[in-house]
Amino acid sequence: MTATKKIIALMTAVVLAVAALGIGIGAYATSQAEKKSIGQDKALEIALSEAGVAAENASYTKVKLDRDDGYWVYEVEFYADGLEYDFAINSTDGKIIKKEIDGRKVDAVVSQRQSSASQPSQSQSTQQSARTDGITLEKAKEIALRAAGVSSADAQFTKGKLETDDGRMFYEVDFYAGGYEYDYKIAMDGRVLEAEKEKRQEYNSTTASDNLIGVDKAKQIALSHSGAPADGVYFEKAKLEMDDGRTYYEIEFRYGVEEYEYDIDAVTGEILSFDRDTDD
Repeated sequence: MTATKKIIALMTAVVLAVAALGIGIGAYATSQAEKKSIGQDKALEIALSEAGVAAENASYTKVKLDRDDGYWVYEVEFYADGLEYDFAINSTDGKIIKKEIDGRKVDAVVSQRQSSASQPSQSQSTQQSARTDGITLEKAKEIALRAAGVSSADAQFTKGKLETDDGRMFYEVDFYAGGYEYDYKIAMDGRVLEAEKEKRQEYNSTTASDNLIGVDKAKQIALSHSGAPADGVYFEKAKLEMDDGRTYYEIEFRYGVEEYEYDIDAVTGEILSFDRDTDD
């Protein structure tokens, strides 16, 4: 072996040794942090309690021990009731360092969480603040239906989501009924901010509503194709559309870190297009 090859081999060995040492140190630091931590289950319990969400109603995307600004924290992310929750929880004392709902920072209750059974009343008191100190999505739907003069049995909801615009929070509620599309914006105090009613072209003699498979069937087709369980997904869109004379359902949902988008023929149920993307 020449002198040059020996030097290259030595340098390679040194680089590999340093990399291995770095990995080893990182793994050791993580293991030590885990030993001193409250644990993933406790971190998740704290986040759910703060959000006022039952464990069975949440769809989880992340529960991970990580280092942030010199502190070990549990990053907890989940979906529930049409909202995305993002928490950072101190791994040693359980204090909430960060709390966001749908990307908006919220002043979190950062008092020390106790493991005693005397805490339920405290979690109850934080539930309403986690719900943004206003009406629920179901109440917003009731208000929109009442304003439109439409019964819940005749309505087909396509959107129900908490939104913000210039710092103002409101629910955006869209639905179909009797050949019309209704779009409402409902304030957190129950006031109707905006209301639109539009005749839909798809409800004509050639594409009667009786011939459509319905949004629920379109959802089932998309879920069956994706292989995702119905109780673990979060629907972001389920809407009837028309393009070039063809009527279809636009279906979008999340399952964990996967995001799915489907176009389903509204009459035949055929999958016209499909896309799946993974969050970074």
